[in-house]
Amino acid sequence: MLEVKVKGARESFAYDFDFSADPGITALWGKSGAGKTTLLRLIAGLDQADKGVVSYSGDTWFDGARQINVTSAKRRIGYVPQRSALFAHLTVRRNLTYSNWAAGRKARVTLEEVSELLGITRLLERYPRNLSGGEKQRVALGRAMMSNPAILLLDEPFSGLDEQRIDEIAPHILALNRRIKVPILLVTHAVRDVVRLADSMIVIENGMSMDRGSLEQVLPRAGIAAGVDASVNGGLLTGKVVGYDKSYGLNQLEVAGQSLVVSGASIPRGATVRILVNASEVLVAKNSKIQTSARNHLSCNISRIVQLPENCVQLRLVCGDQNFVAKITRQALDELSLKKDGKCVAILKSVSLANQVFPR
Repeated sequence: MLEVKVKGARESFAYDFDFSADPGITALWGKSGAGKTTLLRLIAGLDQADKGVVSYSGDTWFDGARQINVTSAKRRIGYVPQRSALFAHLTVRRNLTYSNWAAGRKARVTLEEVSELLGITRLLERYPRNLSGGEKQRVALGRAMMSNPAILLLDEPFSGLDEQRIDEIAPHILALNRRIKVPILLVTHAVRDVVRLADSMIVIENGMSMDRGSLEQVLPRAGIAAGVDASVNGGLLTGKVVGYDKSYGLNQLEVAGQSLVVSGASIPRGATVRILVNASEVLVAKNSKIQTSARNHLSCNISRIVQLPENCVQLRLVCGDQNFVAKITRQALDELSLKKDGKCVAILKSVSLANQVFPR
């Protein structure tokens, strides 16, 4: 387990981080400038906190009171910065094995395993100048993986990449996590990346860890944590694929004991998927009698109502053992007589969910 409890300041930016991370992918989420990269640099030993402790599996990497500060090289950190930072004069093969021949580290996985896992076998004799952005990021991930890391730090690994490239890289990060089973800290300000990859989530705002916990717990309330705009997210639903309607191009899912359909290419039957539900795209009805073109009507309970700016409210909706949020106007709330602990129906368009379904 990684444990971090540090305080300090860099120029005019003060920080106070306090959290722990288990093996799995933990998303550090927040706006640009919130302090996410600062936190990674403190963990990696590239910067030093004024006081506090950083430890991993019983080994103390930093202790301000005891004047302990283990060097970056001895912390065994696999660090992938925002830009891949590959060595331009080395081939992909030599980049991947750099820590083995330059630092004497013995990788827990072979070059062949990494190359196959990341789909870069055909690139081994190329130089970075001949790689696409997505290929460079995969090589950077492979190099970090082969450094025999205690933990992996991924700083905006999808920065500057389009959705197609992200779709290409994300499965490799999941496979990487399953293969080497070490904590991975993923810095991002994109909620899609969080849903796509993370097991847990830490909301970073103004140099502080404001909220933390499992993705299912934190994501629905992250929109109102620390002033983060509630319209950028809504929550997470987890479902299982039970079929595919070829005639209409609809995946049929089971979510909390209810049926939900999503437009798009066929997803294998039995697959577990995560569905990002944007708050502003959820329609709310008093009951299921209303007829609309939207295919998904989920029966929910209202567990919380939060006042938002611009005469809007956020409803926290509970669907079985899952929850997400909707953003509606205060007028709609009053006209529908929606109350805390009351019932409602959440209406979701299958086409609006099409690009927000992520197989696990």
